[in-house]
Amino acid sequence: MKFYPVNTKFIYIGQPYLFDNNLFFKSNNYCDKVIQFGGWGQELNVDSRTQTIVCFEAIFSKKDIEKVHLRIPKYTDAKITLDVVEDMRPMKIYYDDSNGWFCFGNKEFRGRGYHFATDTIAVIYNNELEAIFIRPRIKSK
Repeated sequence: MKFYPVNTKFIYIGQPYLFDNNLFFKSNNYCDKVIQFGGWGQELNVDSRTQTIVCFEAIFSKKDIEKVHLRIPKYTDAKITLDVVEDMRPMKIYYDDSNGWFCFGNKEFRGRGYHFATDTIAVIYNNELEAIFIRPRIKSK
């Protein structure tokens, strides 16, 4: 699977939220395919008509998170398309409590950052997804 950033405005999908270790969006954007990471817990939602990634969502346990200081990637606004939709391996989860950013994947990324959805940055290196950085708001009960 190859990821292709297209420089354009990012997809406004509403603010990502964190509630009870569930990272989610309230999106009205069309998506009918899901790329799962390890079969459960992390997923990219895809509009198969355009092969465009709409958002990233995750469910995790606090024990799955490593607290670190994260270097947030510089980015350009883009939409991200892909050639096929297939599941991937689970990504390690990092959290920086000083700024509220999560990193799913390689926190020592080498690729370029692309702001593809609200407060969501994909890092792509050699057309492969290297990491996803996301800063959700805490949703109270």
